[in-house]
Amino acid sequence: MQEAATYRICRAERIRYALAHQVPAMRMNVEIRTDCGTLYFHYKDARRMAELAKQLLEQQLKRITATNAKASCRRR
Repeated sequence: MQEAATYRICRAERIRYALAHQVPAMRMNVEIRTDCGTLYFHYKDARRMAELAKQLLEQQLKRITATNAKASCRRR
């Protein structure tokens, strides 16, 4: 099983990748697949979805990095 700190680091790297590559790619077209079908957003709406995704991912990254900082302080 993966150690909690290692999992957070891997997750942080995935979020950084998404912020650098996936979110910018969302600015023209977004597809969201659900069990009931697919939702499509284009142009202006896609940019709004990308901005929301960016905000959510930045919040997640902030929480993860704060947790990592607390964990590293406890180890000392």
